[in-house]
Amino acid sequence: MTVLLALLRMYSRHTGVSIAEQIYEILTHFRIANNFGYAIADNASENTACLDHLSELLSITLDSRCVMCMGHVINLVAQECLWGSDINAFEEELTNITIEEFELRNWQRHGPIGKLHNLIRYATHSSKQRDLLDTIQRS
Repeated sequence: MTVLLALLRMYSRHTGVSIAEQIYEILTHFRIANNFGYAIADNASENTACLDHLSELLSITLDSRCVMCMGHVINLVAQECLWGSDINAFEEELTNITIEEFELRNWQRHGPIGKLHNLIRYATHSSKQRDLLDTIQRS
């Protein structure tokens, strides 16, 4: 176990080539380099460089063996949906609004579903509004 921990510790610069060489060292130490299957990575430049160099070290083609990390992809899509392409403008916009205003504005971006959400939220926001809604439903 100590050998594995020592091998996993990054002992040089965090570059693609350095990472690839350390991964290769671990694979050869445990004699599993021939069993290398797939790599899961995001689109960071260090990962691309790492996989390119690792494919040279292992003498295999990793192009078809690289899988994008689904968690990372979902995170990027969610950020784009929530904040758009300009996160700084979104954060500046948030500085002077209440949580309720934020939720209403956020739901408005979802078109008709968002408008329906806001209408239901408005109708059930206070006990007085809920009581009025109950009287309408009973008649």
